[in-house]
Amino acid sequence: MRTTRTFPMEQAMPRSPASSLLEAIESFFRHNHDLKPLTRRTYRGSLRRFSSFIAGGRIEDVTADTANAYIASVSDHRYMARGDAAVLRVFSKWLVRARILDLDPLVGVATPRVPRSRPKPYEAKVVRQIVSAAAQTRMGPRDRALVLLALATGARPNELRQLRWPQDVDLGAGVVRIREETSKSAAGHREIPLDPQVIAVLDEYVRDYRPNLPGPLFLNARGGPLTYYGFMAIHARLRDRLRDNGVEGYQAYRNRHTGITNFARTPGMTLSDVQYLAGHEDPTTTRGYIQSRTIAQLRALPSAFTQAYGRVV
Repeated sequence: MRTTRTFPMEQAMPRSPASSLLEAIESFFRHNHDLKPLTRRTYRGSLRRFSSFIAGGRIEDVTADTANAYIASVSDHRYMARGDAAVLRVFSKWLVRARILDLDPLVGVATPRVPRSRPKPYEAKVVRQIVSAAAQTRMGPRDRALVLLALATGARPNELRQLRWPQDVDLGAGVVRIREETSKSAAGHREIPLDPQVIAVLDEYVRDYRPNLPGPLFLNARGGPLTYYGFMAIHARLRDRLRDNGVEGYQAYRNRHTGITNFARTPGMTLSDVQYLAGHEDPTTTRGYIQSRTIAQLRALPSAFTQAYGRVV
């Protein structure tokens, strides 16, 4: 007769609310092994920041109060606060599915809102003030190159943070390459031409200030890679510096909107061109940057029919 072996009760250690939060986070990633690399890094960053906020702790420390307190602590970084809140909600739902918790502790936690309206692009005067203020920081050559690259390419902050030297930046060819794994979707893989001013500033940064080693293009003060939080902190310090000088409204993502808007305003640039350069998966998103002409403006344009066929009557 076949017998079923069982483990002694004293050896069984089922996970419970008193279990380690850090161990539960690692288990969460093992169970969600099919996450895209960028999504995995984003989730890991959010959960790491939250666990650091509550000093590690136990699963039972994942409560609405601690989540709301953490979100409030990063509220100055609106997009990060919104993203982290969403990741915490995903994690808490997994704790219920994994039968570690009976009820979702974050069901009542609200995801912070961000402005629905797209920020306006910077005016020329403000762009000059931004570039000047960036050059005056402790890491001036790096920050000036970073800001100029953001304004001129319209790349996402996290795409810029993960650029690698020299494979992603070809100063001779005048292009920057955004890799798919650092972007939000397959549409993020693209090459963006560089403005001559950006090439000159990048050349100065990598030749005269950055250590002559392959790796991340933008390094922290110790010569190491920048975390997402560290990268966004550069923009936060620049925002404060500009505010002290009477310039309001600086945002990391506003640099991207400015760059894409400038592409859309360039004569001869098609919707498809702007969509490619912006890394948009859906052209509907791109259309938001392209202003429709009024009927009076359309009437002032040359006739498409006559341009195509000449006079036929």
